[in-house]
Amino acid sequence: MAAWPTTWLRLRGDVRKGLGGHKGVVGTLGADYVARDADRWLFSIGPRATIANARRERAYFGVDAESAARTGLARYDPDGGVESVGVTSAVSYALTPRWGVQGQVQYARLSGDAGDSPVIRRIDSRDQLAVGAALTYTFFVR
Repeated sequence: MAAWPTTWLRLRGDVRKGLGGHKGVVGTLGADYVARDADRWLFSIGPRATIANARRERAYFGVDAESAARTGLARYDPDGGVESVGVTSAVSYALTPRWGVQGQVQYARLSGDAGDSPVIRRIDSRDQLAVGAALTYTFFVR
């Protein structure tokens, strides 16, 4: 992952390669508005775009002949490209110098071949929502 932070803007990008399973490549680009109160709390919100190669798209959104026969879905062989676009928001709050809590909400709209997949059209939705919460512990405190 690479990030370029300023006091109020954070640009980020990452590229990941699957080591097992799909062995494809996927990357995410994003930009966040950041507001913070020193190390007590931090809020961020910004757009995201996910881009993947065909190998990864086939693993997650493709339907091979065997799966088509078993499920009744149409055969589907997607190409790579923009998988989704959306927005992510997160808030972190330090309870103590070591303990904190974090919450995140992410919305993504599947696009391109991912959004056209029979798996998505029949079973799921192009609109993807994820919500997360975490309790954090910092091992090293300045």
